[in-house]
Amino acid sequence: MTPVTRYLLAEAVDASAFSARLIRKVRALNFTVVVHCEDQQKQTALIQALNRYDLEPQLTPQSGAIAVCVDAAEALAATSNSTMLKMVRNSLLLNLGEQRLTPFSRFERYAEIHSQQAEQLQQQAQWFHDRGYRVEDHQIFEA
Repeated sequence: MTPVTRYLLAEAVDASAFSARLIRKVRALNFTVVVHCEDQQKQTALIQALNRYDLEPQLTPQSGAIAVCVDAAEALAATSNSTMLKMVRNSLLLNLGEQRLTPFSRFERYAEIHSQQAEQLQQQAQWFHDRGYRVEDHQIFEA
């Protein structure tokens, strides 16, 4: 089963900067990364943060090793089967939104980034546990 990692950010932590650092570390392990952003503003901020690390984000999963999508579920649904088969191994789906993404079990790893004040954190953790997924939480207090 896909392991689930949740990063719970303190208020002072910039989510885009933290996400870019996380993606840089994951790419160093040769993982393909698909990122779900809730809106265009978050997508733009993350792409700018990734560019500071000289990483080359794309807008679709077919384009490269890092895809930053406004709606990852829709982008993945439009992805060809051959591309999805290549992405299954060494892949991470990173969710920057508040809602769980349904295609996460196709990936080797799934991670979510939340503010510590997110109201649904306990309920979401219970959903994963009830289905047998291992959930690991990390409290992030500084960037």
